[in-house]
Amino acid sequence: GADQATQHRLWLTWVCRRFREVALSDQTLWNSVWFRDSPPWRRSLAFIARAGTAPLDIRINEKERPEGVPENARNNLPIITVPQINLILDVLIPRVRQLRILVVVLEDMDVIETFMRRFSEAGPPEILERFEMHRTGAPYLWPPEKSAGSGGYLPLNRHPAPKLRWLSLNGLTIDWNTLPPTNLRTIDLRRMCFQACPTSERWSQMLAASPDLFKLSLDAAGPQWTSRRLGSIQPVSLPHLRDLIIGDMSCLFALHILAHMEAPRVMSL
Repeated sequence: GADQATQHRLWLTWVCRRFREVALSDQTLWNSVWFRDSPPWRRSLAFIARAGTAPLDIRINEKERPEGVPENARNNLPIITVPQINLILDVLIPRVRQLRILVVVLEDMDVIETFMRRFSEAGPPEILERFEMHRTGAPYLWPPEKSAGSGGYLPLNRHPAPKLRWLSLNGLTIDWNTLPPTNLRTIDLRRMCFQACPTSERWSQMLAASPDLFKLSLDAAGPQWTSRRLGSIQPVSLPHLRDLIIGDMSCLFALHILAHMEAPRVMSL
């Protein structure tokens, strides 16, 4: 687990002077960082500094949940504010080209928007493979007034992310028209109002660009409804799709989602 892994790394530096020298000289020992300490996160920021130029796996406010423990039984971490998220971003943005995994859990909508706005302008995330953003606060759905056009008004990033394989958006949206086509293996979308979803045409383009898609999870999210008959929608072939999750929607909308794909090898529905 994250806490134990963090403690073990610290113990290595406490054994003796020689162990400390060896540990601090190995950048890859420190490049997986869980922001689970208290603000101003001196320990986590120190780990990032020690990681040097190594690829960074960053998890902000992500909570561990032991197997069999309900979601609402996890220990709550302090709510991050706008000044605090700016403090973290001041460290991460100069290292945007090093980010390999970025998992962020935030509560307030203004904090989410601050993060997305600054990250979208940070520079090219050249090695970013996994991006997860979760909003835990109210309202349940991302509001329509913040979803102008076909989706949100904030891009994921204004630069291509050629290695992105995992995209998870929970309770927020992005500007789907600016999302560069990439071969995603996991798409996980949750809690989006109608206006926040990608259009039917854009959704088909995303699927067509992801022939290696392995997991598709849609919970109160999916392609926008179209006036076209379901039979007239051209399905996209997804030969590698194994896990398909759909929920919190009407049966008709579920059929609308299924009409966009042809996935004969699904193993878990």
